[in-house]
Amino acid sequence: MLVYHPAFDLYHGVFRVLKLLNRSQKKNLEIEKLRLLDFYLLFPGLIPSIRLKREHQKYKRIFTELSNKYNIASVSGQAKQVFERIEPFNNLILTYLENKKYVKIHEETYLDFFSSELPKKILEICNVRDEKENKLMGFLSEVLSSYELKGADGLKARTGLMEYRYDNI
Repeated sequence: MLVYHPAFDLYHGVFRVLKLLNRSQKKNLEIEKLRLLDFYLLFPGLIPSIRLKREHQKYKRIFTELSNKYNIASVSGQAKQVFERIEPFNNLILTYLENKKYVKIHEETYLDFFSSELPKKILEICNVRDEKENKLMGFLSEVLSSYELKGADGLKARTGLMEYRYDNI
């Protein structure tokens, strides 16, 4: 039996990453943070499991009500394994975007995004999709991306998806 899931679709992944980068207020971003944001774009139903700051707790209620269009039941209890399993796809997506000269990867830790290099048609499609998922995209690009990545209070620790204890702070 063949089963499709957007997490393992490179073209879907390229589009997701472009949406995140286009909406981001920063033009350079840590690759690990981008991976985390992409994961929660794929599985918004898992957002309530993030240990958010007190001022952002209201988002847990919003996303608890949000139905997960990509079958959260298949990920529940296995989020870390799924996150690790899609890492090679994330790497291929970034390699593709770098080959297209939409991003420049520095030392395999962060990237610069060149929105001026994107074709206008792709930007238009990103913006249309962005409007349809406005709450989710706003949360990911403004709230979650504002968190530090490393440390005991960072995004890695708050999500539980990545090891943080040995980070260089």
